[in-house]
Amino acid sequence: MRVMQIVQRFAPGGLETIAASLQGRWSADCRIVSLDGATRQLLEAWPAMGGLRASLIGMGKMPGIDLPCLARLARCIHDHKPDAVITHHLGPLLYGGIAARLARVPVIAHVEHDAWHLQDAAQLRRFKIARALARPRLAAISQLGARNLAQVIGEDVQNVANGIDMERFKPACRQAARARLGLPSRDLSQDGKLIGVVARLERVKGVDLLISALAHHDEPNLNLAIIGDGRERESLEAQARALGLGSRVQFLGVRGAIETILPAFDAFVLPSRAEGLPLAIVEAQAWGIPIVVSDVGAVREACCPDTAILAPSENPQALAKSIGRQLARNLVCSPRKFVMGRFSLDQMISDYARLTGAPA
Repeated sequence: MRVMQIVQRFAPGGLETIAASLQGRWSADCRIVSLDGATRQLLEAWPAMGGLRASLIGMGKMPGIDLPCLARLARCIHDHKPDAVITHHLGPLLYGGIAARLARVPVIAHVEHDAWHLQDAAQLRRFKIARALARPRLAAISQLGARNLAQVIGEDVQNVANGIDMERFKPACRQAARARLGLPSRDLSQDGKLIGVVARLERVKGVDLLISALAHHDEPNLNLAIIGDGRERESLEAQARALGLGSRVQFLGVRGAIETILPAFDAFVLPSRAEGLPLAIVEAQAWGIPIVVSDVGAVREACCPDTAILAPSENPQALAKSIGRQLARNLVCSPRKFVMGRFSLDQMISDYARLTGAPA
């Protein structure tokens, strides 16, 4: 069976990692189409995904409404003749759903990755139009997202929880992971603590709140590693310098093999302003790292109840206190078992197979 996944832009992120995981492990013949960008450009920006060279197709969509792109996508789908098309997010639903209908694809499925964006009237209107045109099977990656979507359409929605390969997240040496990050030697001292975040550097991820929280924290040996890139990077670097934190905040850019980096952190902190169900905190907990996350969207569903700390959003002072509490705890249990029971890769593949009718 042939399956085609359509994303907005294949760039470092949780949604795109999930698409790549499905492509890599599904028994179906699976391709990934990125509306934005050209194939070579996308792979150069994300070297860790070089193995997808034969399976990734960049459509080079122009900003705004791009009808020629829609026509190219319809031809691409027709030429590859998939038995099922999966769209991730609203833009891919609109373009991919219509193109798949034009190409007479037997099964079209749409997966919602956020629990909040359909609360916006304009996005809800676009979603209803896209749904009417594409008539897809619907699913959401969180229980909250499934409930919210069910209220919109008036029928039950399948939950397809994100999953990760636990074999990638095996215990590793913390000092070796810190050295792998290339951190200054002072960050490797026995007294120093290192918190970290892996995220796109966009306002929605709240990394500015994390930098402010570090300024409110009274522990001088606490350091922050920021992994990721985005439009906010320059302003975040300026913020760190203005707060006198330039030597304690490391901007490390996009990194591959994230499972070899996570062991460097004493705690993982994600202070998002809005979220669906972030893969990053699932990955951190899979390695056994305690997390501090803002209580937004469906984040609670991905938090180990025995080890995670939820903090209020948009409150750097409260975030600083939550980080301090997490670092001061002497945890006797690991969140790894929680992740194994809820977010396995095998279960995710089985969920997507049920959604599309493809073999697991």
